[in-house]
Amino acid sequence: MRMPLVASIALLLAAGCEDPQLPVRDEPLIYVVLNQRAQAGSPPGQYGFVLETGSIAEPRYRDADRFTMQRQRDGKPFLWRPTGRTGPTSGDYAGMGMNLGNYYLPDSPSSDGRLGADSIASGERYELTVETRGQVLRGAVTVPGTAVLSAAAVPGGTRVSWPRVAGAGGYSVEARGLTTAALQSDTAFVFSRQGSSPVTVTVKALDPQLFAFQTDERLERAGLEQGYGVFGAITTASIIIP
Repeated sequence: MRMPLVASIALLLAAGCEDPQLPVRDEPLIYVVLNQRAQAGSPPGQYGFVLETGSIAEPRYRDADRFTMQRQRDGKPFLWRPTGRTGPTSGDYAGMGMNLGNYYLPDSPSSDGRLGADSIASGERYELTVETRGQVLRGAVTVPGTAVLSAAAVPGGTRVSWPRVAGAGGYSVEARGLTTAALQSDTAFVFSRQGSSPVTVTVKALDPQLFAFQTDERLERAGLEQGYGVFGAITTASIIIP
């Protein structure tokens, strides 16, 4: 999986341009993936990005006049708020960590009833609205279920498997310390052990639009009606192989 941000952002910005340093369309780039947690050392919650599409070499934050998200079934709003980051970002798109987002959703709800990241739930659908420089971008996503993992020894290694997850378009799978995260549609993963130390296998279920965005480099957007980028969702499950 292309994390911590998405290397595919650089690819989609360069698509159709002979020189990726040249300006492209003056449209915002949105990156919001529900349940993609803040990095260790950051305030608990999650981050989102509103960026310029003008230069891959020097990404820039883009202010939004409105950045709102609501739960579709009851219209309850979430506590997204700006972090205050402006100007150039620190590093290229592929190297940006999630804690560098310019919008932040804390875990806990606010006193006025706005929801926090802890209220994001499998099977629920969420709607995003971003207004910036006269443009209004809208998107929607349904959070997939969570994989239920089991493990068994097989010739040459260990097989981790799970039933197909409701609402998932595909999976990101990693055996920590042994493999890098890989995208797949299969519901099983085989890896070879090295030594006797326990191994943690993590499976992330990606909603269909996020999975498509991560696997189809031709896509300019997924889960959004306008602009560039993605509004998606994941769930995460892990199993420790002793």
